[in-house]
Amino acid sequence: MKSFYSLMVTSIIGTLISGCGMLSTNTAQAQLQPSSASALPTQPQANFSQNYADLSNIKERHIPLIYQAEQQATSAGKSVLREARILTLDKQAIIKGSCWNYLNTVFNNAQVERDNIFTAKKDGGNYFNLNQLKAGDWIYHTNFSYHNVEHSGMFVAWVDKAKSKALMLSYAGQHRKEPARYKVYDISRTYNVKRPSL
Repeated sequence: MKSFYSLMVTSIIGTLISGCGMLSTNTAQAQLQPSSASALPTQPQANFSQNYADLSNIKERHIPLIYQAEQQATSAGKSVLREARILTLDKQAIIKGSCWNYLNTVFNNAQVERDNIFTAKKDGGNYFNLNQLKAGDWIYHTNFSYHNVEHSGMFVAWVDKAKSKALMLSYAGQHRKEPARYKVYDISRTYNVKRPSL
């Protein structure tokens, strides 16, 4: 496993290249530890939905999409999806930094690698083929809901594939004391994709 020092260096570098947060380091060592709950057997969908129905950072109608994504994902995808859910919904965790820092924590906690499968420029006109997206992919896309800035999040499932509307795990950061949330984004301009792998 990576040392704590190397994780801090990675977080600093990642924040410097990220456009969705100010420079900060993830110094909460407890948040960098994998969740033991991620190894528990998958619970039935009815119980799964009931556990999260009253939370403010997920709409109730989207909870089944999270469940289905975890059931159908690759082994590595399942690991990051579960770790993201536990950090976001069970722990309501606040991570210092940006969207990059949050997803970096998720991937490190899940103990998976990340493979760069597509890299392009935000406004270069060359965008990822969305038919190739998989649940658990870490993507960079144009955030049409917030001044068309760059944003990164975790792809969970399609809400309306024909309109490129996807359920994403998203973290605002920027000193907001809010946990991550599951939110629908237009990801038609996806220009960077990192895929979890074992």
